[in-house]
Amino acid sequence: MDTLAQQHPAGAHLADSGSWPARTARWAVALCLLAASPAVLTVWAHTYRSFEALAAGKAAGLFTSTIVLGDAFHVPHSAGSDSDGHGLWIAVTAACTTTILLVPLVLIAAWAVLQPRIRPAMALLGLAAGLVVLLMTGTARLAGIGLAWHWWGARSFWLSHNLVGSLISLIATVVALGVQFKVTGLRSPAARRSFGSEEK
Repeated sequence: MDTLAQQHPAGAHLADSGSWPARTARWAVALCLLAASPAVLTVWAHTYRSFEALAAGKAAGLFTSTIVLGDAFHVPHSAGSDSDGHGLWIAVTAACTTTILLVPLVLIAAWAVLQPRIRPAMALLGLAAGLVVLLMTGTARLAGIGLAWHWWGARSFWLSHNLVGSLISLIATVVALGVQFKVTGLRSPAARRSFGSEEK
């Protein structure tokens, strides 16, 4: 332990992370993260979708009047659209929410917390950063679907929802995972092995 700490400034951290209190704390955090995954998909699902609807409604509200009610928001038609004078209620369903995309991030964070070379705080910060990316892109996708209906009517729904929306979800997942890995790896100590004689 002393040699490792002398050879590398992070050596003391690596040695301390192997002690039983540190391992117990890491496992406790990991188990909490694993327990949060099904909770987000079940117990907190409606609350999470309601937050997404609120965020999307506020974002679309920057360009037109909107109404938010629970896990849905309403956008009106515009004079140039083909929506026959009808607005559209967009409900954030289980198929539209970013909740399912959050699960891989949580699982990766739980794995990262258990790694001695990764700081638990950075693993949690990486998870938070990935979640922010998902929420921002998810909000933009939902608001875009609503605004496309507002401006161009029903003919835009398949393109904005099925095609562009699916593409945005895919890109959002990749970017969120990339951001999570990048942030998680920041300031993580890496011990250097000495294959020659030790420095005096």
